[in-house]
Amino acid sequence: MLIDEFQRAPSILLEMKRIVDQRALDGRDNAGMFWLTGSQKFKMMQDVADSLSGRIAVFDLSSLSAAEIEHRSPKLFCLELGELCERFCTSIPKSVHQIYDRIFRGGMPKLHTTALDRDRFYADYVNTYLERDIKDLAQVGKLNEFYDFLVFMAARTAQKLKYDEIANAIGVSSPTATKGK
Repeated sequence: MLIDEFQRAPSILLEMKRIVDQRALDGRDNAGMFWLTGSQKFKMMQDVADSLSGRIAVFDLSSLSAAEIEHRSPKLFCLELGELCERFCTSIPKSVHQIYDRIFRGGMPKLHTTALDRDRFYADYVNTYLERDIKDLAQVGKLNEFYDFLVFMAARTAQKLKYDEIANAIGVSSPTATKGK
């Protein structure tokens, strides 16, 4: 049974646990009986960990790969010279601008299957994430400060982490800046 957005009805988890456990006690296979999907990872995992601990497998889905975006057959990456040469010969050449555009656009499926505006998509994505996941689950009081923190951190990817610099830039105390550490 596939249940999407199951975090909206967490009470079903205890019934699922009962069914899975009963099948195990009866000596019947219970693997893969339920597939649960949802868009609120933090909330999902909080509820699942409490009620189905030891009875689940968790899979995180990544964004689309280059092969998926280009409608090519995906292949596992291999360091053998023959495989690398074949991969090179079948790849679609891209200009520097096309590579940057791909990075800038990202791999979210909706951005590649519809004509959505990229800026609007990510603004909505971040706002939903802040409003729903962070505010409710992490008890972040000031969403504007947290948004400033996200922007500050994104602009400094791959740089040395300096908590005092973060605190000064977004106007919070040092303990607040190190809280998520």
